[in-house]
Amino acid sequence: MWFAPLLLLGGGFIAGLMNSVAGGGSLIIYPILVAVGLPPIIANATTGVTVFPGSLSSAYGYRKHLRKLPARYYLIIPPAVLGGYVGATILRHTSDHTFSHVVPWFLLFGLILIILQPRIMAWARKRRGHHKRNTMHTLFWLAVGSFTISIYGGYFGAGYAIVLLAFLGFTELTDIHEINGYKNLISVAVNLTSSIYLICYGLVQWSILPWLIIGNVVGGYLGATYSTHLPKKSIRWVIIVVCTFVTAILFTRAYY
Repeated sequence: MWFAPLLLLGGGFIAGLMNSVAGGGSLIIYPILVAVGLPPIIANATTGVTVFPGSLSSAYGYRKHLRKLPARYYLIIPPAVLGGYVGATILRHTSDHTFSHVVPWFLLFGLILIILQPRIMAWARKRRGHHKRNTMHTLFWLAVGSFTISIYGGYFGAGYAIVLLAFLGFTELTDIHEINGYKNLISVAVNLTSSIYLICYGLVQWSILPWLIIGNVVGGYLGATYSTHLPKKSIRWVIIVVCTFVTAILFTRAYY
């Protein structure tokens, strides 16, 4: 398709913007890669590699907020990395046929998370109000939780950042920008682990990555830099409409 580079560039930009502000960028990229002819597993692995630079640039965009992050929260990152490795391992042993039937359900799950995102964030803020200090016992269970949800992040990843955002409601963090920066930092660690694993097994389509990565890095950095000025509600509803349409198409292709 002659317009494929523009489609990939635009998809990468939107995904980077989404991942920076809230999450769910994979909901846009994965269907685009399937539409241009990639097998499901290759499309998913390539999506993971694509969103990594955007997550990295987003984390860098939040660097001044991350400097205020208490050092003990870095203890939650290693279990998340291990979870990402486990998820990538499960993905490698999944057939394209099975994955194509599972993905629409993951997309539906991610779509529901985007729809419920304001409620999730409200709950997270309320939850944070009940925790003034995290003990080591609490941090242990946070580490267990980060490992568990990061298995999903390493396997598919769409909506992972939104789940992670809700998960951080169990911490004492109160600054939404600090939370977003920390969310992006964990996402970078998990994504890097799963991406390296999948690259080693030749599951990434390198030829289309430049367009996706350029768009993703720009979208991720601009989203982090101008997050307070973006019309988040309008963007979220446009994404909901598009993702609903895409999910319906993938359900139709998988089951009919």
